[in-house]
Amino acid sequence: MRGIRLLACVLALLFLLAACQPGEEAPPSEEGTTALPEVLTEDLTAYQKYANLNSAFFFEDGETAEDRILSDAADLCMARSRYRMVKVSKQFGVDSSDFAAARGAMDNAMKNGGDLLFAAGAAFLPVLRELSVEYPDVMFFCFGPRDSGDEENLFAITCALYEGFYLAGIAAAGESNTGRLAYVADAGTPRAEGLLCANAFALGAKAANPDCAVVFASAGENRDAESVVRSLASNGYDFFAGNFSAELCRATGERAIVLSTAAAEEDAFGTVTADLSETVASILETAAQELPQTDHFVGIREKALSLSLGEEAGEQTRIRVKTVFDAIENGSFAVFSGMQPVFDEENQMVLTPAAILSESGSELVSAGETTEDPAALFSVSTVAGLTERG
Repeated sequence: MRGIRLLACVLALLFLLAACQPGEEAPPSEEGTTALPEVLTEDLTAYQKYANLNSAFFFEDGETAEDRILSDAADLCMARSRYRMVKVSKQFGVDSSDFAAARGAMDNAMKNGGDLLFAAGAAFLPVLRELSVEYPDVMFFCFGPRDSGDEENLFAITCALYEGFYLAGIAAAGESNTGRLAYVADAGTPRAEGLLCANAFALGAKAANPDCAVVFASAGENRDAESVVRSLASNGYDFFAGNFSAELCRATGERAIVLSTAAAEEDAFGTVTADLSETVASILETAAQELPQTDHFVGIREKALSLSLGEEAGEQTRIRVKTVFDAIENGSFAVFSGMQPVFDEENQMVLTPAAILSESGSELVSAGETTEDPAALFSVSTVAGLTERG
């Protein structure tokens, strides 16, 4: 019996010594959680760096496209928190016009240990700007472009919709029967965003058909998008693009490529789809990395945008759109650059130097060069080939 006890003590001592040997620290896990995914176990240091993020999302009404995108991103982060101790809170109905109330709600989140704060819409910027100074160690994100500022911990996330509408221009010009195209912005579209996308649409159309005519028209309080489309259609415009719904296409009987922030619109020739949920979630998860102090444009290269064409689209159009899509994705072509794709008879693309000119003839981008801030440059001017129609 004494021998058995001695053996048991020796085994216990050996087990204890083995447990004390230095080795890789196991990552934290919740009860019932299986092994961590490979992507998180490859670098334990990086895992621990992001393991305890405490983030808060703020929304005005929960109804806008930006709200849905950020809400989906928050849900993704919460779904992943079974592997990582990411804390996510969502607060709807915060009135950005009530500065004191908005600031109080966000300030409370920071006092509860917040590390990251996302807000939907540039209307929250005054609050974020003030809080970013008070909490220099917190990272603040705004969905939508912001004006220039010196805050090193305040970032903007902006969808590069113009990349999708450049592709839409290629498709529309290739399929148009009249060579007359229009970009229509609804009443809720900021003028800067509308012009940015319309300019890209015009440049893409010129790549497919140098002789086509493109106009930019916007709806207003006394003029809805349907009346704009009907008026243009009566003047021979047969292809439209913009952020109106596919229902407008059905109502007017016109072909259009529309913006969709959810599932692809039905009964439209094509849809530019913005699905930023995964992208925003990834930005949150890697937010401790250094980010540029300018708008962070997320587009085709971040897998945030796509163009889906309906069955009507011809094979040549599909080939051209896919070719340019790939060029934007791999970084060999930028929409607002002094380069323009030209297609030969076999639909092979060749990039050729071509300066971008304004309607007055002034040079906006020199041949072979690329603008660093397309949003600032192309929100104030229309490029050659795009005319504005009131």
